[in-house]
Amino acid sequence: MLLPAAVKVVSVPAEWEPAVVFEAGDVLPGVGVNGATCNSLGLTAVEIDGEPACQVPAGMQYLVFENFSDLPGGATTGAASIKLRPQVDIDGSGFNVGDDIDDVVVNAWTSSNERFIPFPGSKGKGRGERDIGAGL
Repeated sequence: MLLPAAVKVVSVPAEWEPAVVFEAGDVLPGVGVNGATCNSLGLTAVEIDGEPACQVPAGMQYLVFENFSDLPGGATTGAASIKLRPQVDIDGSGFNVGDDIDDVVVNAWTSSNERFIPFPGSKGKGRGERDIGAGL
């Protein structure tokens, strides 16, 4: 989940914890990606040591909730709730009362291989773009 740095995640479903939080400027570890993958997540495509990578843009944070729904084939899950709290605008970096938080991007990634965690920011290893599914 990509959201403004001035928004705090208050709560997520217990099975989603712990979240890995990347701050603005952090380069994500994990699978090899291309610019289209980074852009689809709202991240910035960069090169590190000649390898493509995704970087969290200025003013944003990127949260990764790994492996929270290990389901057998054909299973379903119910709706989940995430509670966010925007920081009050004191110095121009927060939100005013009534402001919309438009910059929240949520993606879901899946894999039929239980040993493969298929998205940028995961601790898993992949085999590059051919193993990455499009974000939902």
